[in-house]
Amino acid sequence: MKKIRVLAIACMLVVAGAFLLTNENLFKADVTEDTVIENGVYIGGIDVSGMNTEEATEAVNQYVEEIKTKSISLVGPKGSISVSLEKMGLSAKTGEAVSEAVAVGKSGNLIKRFKELKDLEAQHHVVDMGLAIDKQETAEILHNRSSRIDIKAIDNGLKIEDGEFVYVPGQDGNEVDIPTAVNELNNYIGTEWELAAVEDAKFTLTSVVSHPRGSEEELSVVRDLMGTFTTNYKSSGAGRAKNVENGASKIHGTILYPGDELSVYELVNPFTQENGYELAGSYLNGETVESFGGGICQVSTTLYNAALNAELEITQRFNHSMIVTYVDPAADAAIAGTYKDLRFKNQYDFPVYIEAAWKNRNITFNIYGKETRPANRKVEYVSEVLSENDPPTEYTISYTDPAGTFLQTRSKHVGYVAQLWKVVTVDGVEKERTKVNKSTYQASARKVTIGVAGANDYQIMAINNAIASGDDAAVQATVTSMGAPVVAPVAPTPEATPTPEATPTPEAPSESGESTGGETPAN
Repeated sequence: MKKIRVLAIACMLVVAGAFLLTNENLFKADVTEDTVIENGVYIGGIDVSGMNTEEATEAVNQYVEEIKTKSISLVGPKGSISVSLEKMGLSAKTGEAVSEAVAVGKSGNLIKRFKELKDLEAQHHVVDMGLAIDKQETAEILHNRSSRIDIKAIDNGLKIEDGEFVYVPGQDGNEVDIPTAVNELNNYIGTEWELAAVEDAKFTLTSVVSHPRGSEEELSVVRDLMGTFTTNYKSSGAGRAKNVENGASKIHGTILYPGDELSVYELVNPFTQENGYELAGSYLNGETVESFGGGICQVSTTLYNAALNAELEITQRFNHSMIVTYVDPAADAAIAGTYKDLRFKNQYDFPVYIEAAWKNRNITFNIYGKETRPANRKVEYVSEVLSENDPPTEYTISYTDPAGTFLQTRSKHVGYVAQLWKVVTVDGVEKERTKVNKSTYQASARKVTIGVAGANDYQIMAINNAIASGDDAAVQATVTSMGAPVVAPVAPTPEATPTPEATPTPEAPSESGESTGGETPAN
């Protein structure tokens, strides 16, 4: 009987002990928003001892906002970039961290709580703040700045020697493995960096070897001329001519592999003297001004038409603000800062090679690939003018310039609305007609200043009557009759004196963007 009683007591003790160890709710402290965090509790590097929930939350949020201004140097194979934590979309799991900090020594069974409180007497209890970066934003930063951190592979290529294509071997590169690097960076910030908040921290990004594209076999199919186009710049000054040739040289030799997209702007900028450009005419707010790179749009226009003839996929194209005369209306392609670009894609399953050539003030682009189109199928592009706006001359009377002075300050540009059609024929019979684009070109009136200083009232009245008539010849004759020599126009644009071969109208690129009410560059 005695043994049975002892055994029963032992069993009761075991059950009670197990109950105490496993029941989380028994003797659980009452935790509220006003509950004070135990001494020795940290959230990351912040001492939150004695704070309630609201105070701890404010402290953590303030800390996160402060450290967002800190930057980490991200080191790649080529070089490094400094990126702030704010740019990487830093965030913290503040609510979870504060709840965990408040619960230290106040949750769980009696033994667990007792142990946590005893541990606090010996050392700090650190709660993970849950710092993390936005992986998508960080990946985009690494991608957008890859030129500064990656050693890019040099693709296998081609060159033309004595009219024949010659294979040019490329070179391996070393590029950041973005998915892996972002995950590792996120782990680093949430562990090592979170506790130390290191100033000027450096993190080495994981990289992998990259290989050149285009085998000799793949490039061997590039032999056929798929599209070509030529324009002339014989009336251009030396600066504009140099810009045309310099821009063409930066595109020459480009290979587009299947799926690649070409950006003319990316290939030819910056428009600076250091990059080989000179001052030449450009369009700005209906005026012709001098800017570095004037003429580059004749390069993009010529390439645009070659790409159309090769039937490459045009993904972006803009017309000029005012008409140019080296191609038909709607067949031009302007380059202006970063907001007007010519882009096209190689949608074929083989590479294409772009050749630029210039001689005797003619520029030609040839696009080579593998001709798969039927020989009896022909493609032609036809320009159609829908409307025309020929603005009258704007005359200004100057009472300070000598009577009879006739000064042209701006030449005339006729405005047009035009569209370009792609016409496909098979054995000479039209099978398809597709609208390629619709383009609007603004008109710009010719401006002339007429001097009347020293003229009598009759002469001034005669001038005003001639101007009111809208007859430019009558105005000219009236001014000439005043007896003073006619002053030659100041800096006329090429359109004012066209040649039978069509004089190029310059629109030059610039990186200054768009100025008041107009297109800063475009040529």
